[in-house]
Amino acid sequence: MIHIAKKAEVVILGNRYKLTTDRDEEGWLEKLAEDFNGRVDKIVGGSRRFNPLNVSILIGLQLEEEMYNLKQEARQAYERIKQQHEDIVKQQKTQSEKLLAEQKAEYEAKLLKERKSYEARMSAQSSQYSSSMQELRDRHAQEITRQQQEHAADMANLKSSQEAALTELQASKERQVTALQNELNSKSSQQADALKELQAKYDKLQKDYDELMELLEDA
Repeated sequence: MIHIAKKAEVVILGNRYKLTTDRDEEGWLEKLAEDFNGRVDKIVGGSRRFNPLNVSILIGLQLEEEMYNLKQEARQAYERIKQQHEDIVKQQKTQSEKLLAEQKAEYEAKLLKERKSYEARMSAQSSQYSSSMQELRDRHAQEITRQQQEHAADMANLKSSQEAALTELQASKERQVTALQNELNSKSSQQADALKELQAKYDKLQKDYDELMELLEDA
């Protein structure tokens, strides 16, 4: 940005000066001259006779003092602002640490709550699992008992059936033996009768033979 120098004609200590400035503020040089002349009037007190150099030195000393005071005020303001900033930073740090501690405590409390909830769920699931396993074991034991009872009943029925079949077989064999014995006895009786009959026939033939031989001998 190009600054166009501004010119002004001012009166200082009764003398006219043509001055220039690059400040954009309107009437800046006139205000400076007016302020300087005001300082001169305060020093000389309306007197027409004064030494411009001495007045200028006095005004320079005033300005230096004011500059010094302004610097001191600026330094003090800087120290105040710096201290305020440090206090704010310290306060913010304290608040941050407090907030962090609260958040940490809240997080730990939440974590503890979640852990207790998890442990409770795990305990409930473990109890449910134990109960289910016990129920399953009871059902398994009942099933084994039922199967054992059914097996025992089946074995008893089988034994009873086998005993009945064995008894029937024994009776059948005894009947068969009795029938065979009766048949054998009947055949033995028949053979005995036939033997007697044959013996009788043999005795008769023998007698006839003997009589014939006697007749032959007598002849």
